[in-house]
Amino acid sequence: MSPIIPEYCILSPLTLLEQDAFNRWNFFPGGVNTAPPDLLLGHVIIAKRNDTYEVVIGHNHVHFAGKKGKKAQPIGCKIIPADYNNEAILQLILNYYSREISTSPLLKASFLKLCRQHFSRHECIQLFSNSFPGKLSPKSFALYEKLLLIDPHHQSLVHTGVVSEKILQDLLRLEKKDLYQVVKIIQDLQLGGNKQKQLLELLRDLCHQYNTTLTKIVEESNLQNHLASEKRNIPQISNNFFTFLREKKSPLSVQAQKDFDSKKKALKLPAHCDLQAAKSFEKDEVTFVATFSSMDSFKEKWDELRNFLTTK
Repeated sequence: MSPIIPEYCILSPLTLLEQDAFNRWNFFPGGVNTAPPDLLLGHVIIAKRNDTYEVVIGHNHVHFAGKKGKKAQPIGCKIIPADYNNEAILQLILNYYSREISTSPLLKASFLKLCRQHFSRHECIQLFSNSFPGKLSPKSFALYEKLLLIDPHHQSLVHTGVVSEKILQDLLRLEKKDLYQVVKIIQDLQLGGNKQKQLLELLRDLCHQYNTTLTKIVEESNLQNHLASEKRNIPQISNNFFTFLREKKSPLSVQAQKDFDSKKKALKLPAHCDLQAAKSFEKDEVTFVATFSSMDSFKEKWDELRNFLTTK
């Protein structure tokens, strides 16, 4: 008996059943009122194709029913007629799994793989772009096809959201070795979507800037030793790792920020005041910010401030 299909592969290629196999599985397409008492209810839809049947929806229900002893447990199903063409069946699948497909890049890829069994890429885009969740174009089609080329473990991380869809396009451009290393960092540091995007951008820029490999940059950061240490928690390790990457990318800017912070600290500003440097330290100008509890509080000090602010 085949194992239950993983959740992220529910849109696997259609399962073909010969007539005798169909009978052996003990499908029950009759009404519920006349059904056997042990009928396994579930959404199972089967397409009849001459002398064969295709399990279109409900693969796991079918496999589960087959595990009930020598004779498969009766399972309720709907059989759609032979005049349903491939487009109609695929549209049925898309409509049924619309919620699941809309939230999983992997299920989108799996659906398009099903479509490619019967249609060209161009035909798939023409037939399903209006009902497909998300933009369907030659570029996105190629992205989904590439997703199915990585190993099942990393596919499952995409499906469950551990790897954000935000970085999928850039991630899949990497060599597999680099892709797997980035995913490992994401898991080890428990990074959310925005942090994942920052990580990928920093690593990509550093590889180009220093003409080096992603592996060498990560080794230089000593990340794995920090992760093995029990002295620091994950947020601390993550902050230190990102600090290392930023300093390596813009050492002068980072040093300028440290110098500015040191000088600001020496001023001992009141808690309601702040001093801000120009963006990227492109200018020497600084901006002084003061917070007042109310408009009345501000008015009390305004005369003093106005005299002070008339000169820079």
